[in-house]
Amino acid sequence: MNEKCVCYIDVLGFSNYVIDNVHCGYAADILSNIDHVLRTRQFDKKIMEKNGYDSRLEALVQRTSVDSFDDYLTLSDSIFITSQNPDLFIKQLSTFLWECFLLHAEHFQHPEDSKRPELVTLTVFRSGKNMPEKEEYFWYPVLVRGGITYGEVVRIENYCICGRQPETTRNLVGKGVVKAVNLEKMGKGPHLFIDDNLYEKLSDELKQFIVEKQGVKYILWPVFHHIWENEIQVVYRGVEKELEACITLWNAYKDKPYSVHYSELLKLVVRSFLKGCEIYHFKYYDKVKKQIKERLEKSGIIMYDSIDFLI
Repeated sequence: MNEKCVCYIDVLGFSNYVIDNVHCGYAADILSNIDHVLRTRQFDKKIMEKNGYDSRLEALVQRTSVDSFDDYLTLSDSIFITSQNPDLFIKQLSTFLWECFLLHAEHFQHPEDSKRPELVTLTVFRSGKNMPEKEEYFWYPVLVRGGITYGEVVRIENYCICGRQPETTRNLVGKGVVKAVNLEKMGKGPHLFIDDNLYEKLSDELKQFIVEKQGVKYILWPVFHHIWENEIQVVYRGVEKELEACITLWNAYKDKPYSVHYSELLKLVVRSFLKGCEIYHFKYYDKVKKQIKERLEKSGIIMYDSIDFLI
């Protein structure tokens, strides 16, 4: 039986980006951004392999690559990924997905309109016009939710038609595929849910970053984005910026039907960072926890000592 990691990813809010806009260009931008990060990671790895790099960066280079991905197949906003290496796959998938979110995070820190943080004003030069024009556009946050298992998966080829021309496309089938799709539905917000099949394949190091709530396991996946070898002050400065982006998004969307995505994002970012700090910089844990708590309180968000929240 061909067993490996099987991951199903769904882009949150994708249907709204299509329905609530005059055209589907904004939804297409989301997919284009994900595609850009994937291509860039593959290209960067080839360049580093060709030119070489400091051996001290080996762990970082590994974590920020995508060479553990055996398959990466998409249809609309659905993404299927497989891998034979559970630990490395979790790290690479996590940094890949977080980089997708960070593409516009700096803009969300200081938006033009705090009530519509996705709004940007672009300067457009049109053919036949002497002067540039201002045009409103929208940069929506790239948030995803996923399910990951370890199980049966088989790659097959299917006949299809594209642009009236016959083509061959790849597809994935197996119990692992079905399980991954079902896992994605286990909760709200940008979580990566896993089952016991995958959990048992993980090392003790990775298991430290798995949380179980009401019988459902999920990964504190933003933790793998940080370079924990750096001093805590350096790591915290990065987290501060990411936290500002998350708070901006939460304040803007907290009265919307989909507000849960952003409250869960905020919780996930805080819990991930504090867990990493507890493991890699324990002597600073209480200090940074207090700093985060005070920052959240300025936005009316209460964080208890148990890292539970009143939002």
